Amino acid sequence: MDALPDELQCVVASFLPPTDCASYRLIGKRFANIGAEVLFSTFRFNASWRSYERFSTRLILLYAKYVRTLQYLGYPYPDDEFPCGNSSIEEQTLWQALIAFASADIPITTLRARELVIGAFSEDNFLSHVTQVCASVTTAEIQLSSPADYRNSPISYQTQLNLVGFLGGLWNVTNLRLSFGPEDRLFRPKSFYVLDTITPPQHVWPSLTSLSLVCTCLLVQVSALEELLAPHRRRLQCLELRELSTYSGEDTEVEEWGIQQEQRRKYWRGIVDVFEGFEQLIRGCVLEASHVGEEQCKSWTVVTAGGEVDIKTNVREWLVDQI
Repeated sequence: MDALPDELQCVVASFLPPTDCASYRLIGKRFANIGAEVLFSTFRFNASWRSYERFSTRLILLYAKYVRTLQYLGYPYPDDEFPCGNSSIEEQTLWQALIAFASADIPITTLRARELVIGAFSEDNFLSHVTQVCASVTTAEIQLSSPADYRNSPISYQTQLNLVGFLGGLWNVTNLRLSFGPEDRLFRPKSFYVLDTITPPQHVWPSLTSLSLVCTCLLVQVSALEELLAPHRRRLQCLELRELSTYSGEDTEVEEWGIQQEQRRKYWRGIVDVFEGFEQLIRGCVLEASHVGEEQCKSWTVVTAGGEVDIKTNVREWLVDQI
């Protein structure tokens, strides 16, 4: 817990009201960072398009779970607006797309998610919103040379990274077009600055020779999530088991106390759901989108063509920084 950024410690360790917008946005952005990293790694290691498509579907499922968690918590937002002030048009448009997906009157399963990704939504609903976002991200804005340039861009660097993480998963299964380079090729690493901002230290890359290994590295995050989840599960259980009769006070005070407890219970249930969803995403990605065996996924050491790689020593610190 101490190794995590202060901002994330605040999210997972404090009682925050269910309407705390910044905390939920932070969780969503962390997911987008990890999603973008794995998506780019897929191309960097020439993984099959089918593996990429399966991972993309799981990434979309996670975002749907994220939005539905907000809905479950009674998040106060209008359906047609991004729930936070000072948000860009791109963020609002992306939010509309997420709402359209998560609010669909069908079960959110892997099969259904894939159907939605390839265009099951009508043109005037989900895909039209996504298309608007695609149209707003131009070549000039995406091909900036440094983080400072991103900060001066009409579309913020973080927003661009969010869009890449989300929309990148739609590339292979829709007709959407994003121009990432002068030659308009699919995900050209040399023309995409984001790759340099989310890459592990250079001495790690020679050992990362396949998507399988990247996915295995991500399992380190699962162990970190387990550590984070444990106190929240216990806290949730305590809240669920505690009865109003344990509080001695006036009737009005008892009622107010009960409302506060219910809010806290909803909040922590939502936090646990979100992190468990992320854990499922990683495990599913490893087992379905790579060739790593289930037993190998449990190991800290992975054997590659270049020899054994100690995940715990070489990559754990970097991964913790990315959570």
